[in-house]
Amino acid sequence: MRILIIAVCVLLTACGTADNEQTEKNNETNNESGNNVNDQEEKEETMEEELAYHTEASLEDGLLTVRLELVNETAERKQLTFRSGQRYNVVIHDAEGNKQFDYAEGMMFTQAIEEEELESGESLSYEVEWEAEGEGPYEVTAEITVSEIDDDEADRSLLQETVSVE
Repeated sequence: MRILIIAVCVLLTACGTADNEQTEKNNETNNESGNNVNDQEEKEETMEEELAYHTEASLEDGLLTVRLELVNETAERKQLTFRSGQRYNVVIHDAEGNKQFDYAEGMMFTQAIEEEELESGESLSYEVEWEAEGEGPYEVTAEITVSEIDDDEADRSLLQETVSVE
């Protein structure tokens, strides 16, 4: 009986310690998460200052042309990482919100991580043409599909833009 009481006491003592350790770990994780949020916000602001993304679209004689451009506005080279061979995407919707065109739909891209260096002042440009099935208006959403910039996760929302074309 004495052994059983000692075993129960040891078990209860060990459980109490585990709770304290878990609480300490949770507190540390919460502190780190708060720091990560601040770090992520700083990275997003830095990316906005370093890389400029712009989309232009025009409709002439039934041909809708979309131009995507990413410019390195820093004095340093930037390393861009893509998770596949797809470098960009363009999706076009009509006035009712129906998808009329999706560049990536039906395409096959290499499934390999690809990297590209963008020198200071250099730009990365892509152009897509689509034969429109009417006069519009159209909503064009275009994005450059960079996943990382200088080994930091890219904020994809800063590399995407929606424009209207009539």
